[in-house]
Amino acid sequence: MSNLHHYRNVYKSDHLSIFDLEDMIEQGKPLLFTIEEVKQQTGATVAGKKGDFNIAYFNEPIKPLVINATNGKVLRSLAPEKSPMVEHWVGITVELYIDPNVSLKGDRVGGIRIKKPAGVPV
Repeated sequence: MSNLHHYRNVYKSDHLSIFDLEDMIEQGKPLLFTIEEVKQQTGATVAGKKGDFNIAYFNEPIKPLVINATNGKVLRSLAPEKSPMVEHWVGITVELYIDPNVSLKGDRVGGIRIKKPAGVPV
């Protein structure tokens, strides 16, 4: 048994993070998920900050994903009739991946991105 601790273990969150995706990748799990629902939550706390967020919940047993503007644009492009209404994003199958080039306040921190899975019709 090891007494070593990964530095990110203390940053566990109620929402999906790149650390969660890294764990799935290491375990060889596929990163394909189907949206069950997207909720617009006002006054929610995400990463210690209170605000209004679009949060996607999946059919698969994973944490919900906070949808940032970039991922929202991708979901809109995958939605029926390219709908901007989050209620129309139900049933969309997406592939999640880690983009190491995502920046926050000028620092490259990496982030979760959404893309259309290969072979899945829009």
